Amino acid sequence: MPCLLLLGMFFIPHTLRDWKLEVFIIMFVLPTILSLGAGAKVKGITVKLCNLLGRISYPVYMTHGFTMVLFEHYYKNYKMTVEAIDKQFVITIVLILIVFNLLFSYAIMRWVDEPVRKWLKKKTMDKSK
Repeated sequence: MPCLLLLGMFFIPHTLRDWKLEVFIIMFVLPTILSLGAGAKVKGITVKLCNLLGRISYPVYMTHGFTMVLFEHYYKNYKMTVEAIDKQFVITIVLILIVFNLLFSYAIMRWVDEPVRKWLKKKTMDKSK
């Protein structure tokens, strides 16, 4: 059910001034997805996937702005318009940026975020003794 709600949310057409729809999504759809997902029981490889997604979510949140700025810079410099867009090329660029962002976020998670958290946890434990 959460996946269906997410897919429905992603495929709803948006306009520039659809603030009512966005408020509805933020106030009702996203909390519903969160509450349904929070009570879900997972087994097998899904547990590993969920753990990985949970671990990488913060690094993705912290680093995705970089790829968005790259794409915005590209978009503005080449003055892309709806009529002039080579859709296949743009899709390729976006997919490359998504893969790059996931790999970059994984590296940050593995070699920065988790070691720093471990170090901070150790420091906090040392002070509480």
